[in-house]
Amino acid sequence: MTELITALYENEVPATWKEEGRISAKRFSSWLSALNERHRVLSSWLDRGRPTPLPIGVFAYPSGLLSALRQDLSRQLQLDDIESLHLVVEPTKCEETDSDKLNQYLHLNGGQNKSGLYVSGLQVVGAQWDTRRSSLQESSSPQCAVPVVFLGYDKAAPNEGGLRIPVYENTEASDSPLFYLPASGEAEDRMWKIRNVFAVAGKYWK
Repeated sequence: MTELITALYENEVPATWKEEGRISAKRFSSWLSALNERHRVLSSWLDRGRPTPLPIGVFAYPSGLLSALRQDLSRQLQLDDIESLHLVVEPTKCEETDSDKLNQYLHLNGGQNKSGLYVSGLQVVGAQWDTRRSSLQESSSPQCAVPVVFLGYDKAAPNEGGLRIPVYENTEASDSPLFYLPASGEAEDRMWKIRNVFAVAGKYWK
């Protein structure tokens, strides 16, 4: 009990609480805000159905979401070999906060009937995302938001040419990427790779 009280007094997340979830915000106030947001999104999903876009950062293990999506689509297509499905990543030109533009985009591109998920919350580290061109540009901010992204699976392997930005669970970027975010542009590909530009799954990670 003493350790619990001390941790809360110092605005730290108690060690035993961290064991119950992988939210890794450094301070307790940020940790609690992230926990409340996760509860809000997941409760809404249970009560009203899957939200669009889905904030990918609310998941303690985003890789599990991708695995579940792959398994679900494999059952829909009645495939025996789940490995025959390849991840498809398509950045849109819609900001999460622009609901009218997003709804129009969904109407023109299959909406909820399209086999996959529309996710939000991705953040680029070391550059800024140009929504109009789906490319990188210089930035003075350490992290910049990426517009809504479509994640799905297809039996046809995607074109892996051009610039591909690795997306990690958090800013430590120590594990294997969750997936790669395609971006337009070829001439400056080498510059962004040298700078080690990458993206993270959401604002809830340290």
